[in-house]
Amino acid sequence: MKFKIGDLILILVALALTIGGFIYIYFPKHYDSNYIAKVEFNNQVVLKVDFLNLTEEVIDDEVVTSISYDMFKQEKTYTLKGRISEVVICASKNGIYVKASGCPDHICINTGIINTPGRPIACIPNRVLITVIDVEADLS
Repeated sequence: MKFKIGDLILILVALALTIGGFIYIYFPKHYDSNYIAKVEFNNQVVLKVDFLNLTEEVIDDEVVTSISYDMFKQEKTYTLKGRISEVVICASKNGIYVKASGCPDHICINTGIINTPGRPIACIPNRVLITVIDVEADLS
């Protein structure tokens, strides 16, 4: 069986689309907009995290019990005192996610990483809500 030039072009296009899709999904995305994560406990903002610059503003230090930085992963870890257990939140340049929680269903952990507005992480038993907001859009 001989390959024709059209077959070769079709194979190369399919390969390029596959590689492009892989790069789009698995490599870190950098955003031009100034997104921050807002962490709420009992409907009160307790922490704001700028995950692009890895800086934070702790609003309630009774709820946010510890902050640590992993230089190898370039990731900050925040421990919050939830209603039923501690909630461990991690922030990196790729976004923010819940690493550990004592809630029964672990929906907050399974939500994964968020980095754009519109998809919150909620830990209902611990009454913790994490949302990403656009600071520039909120100012206008």
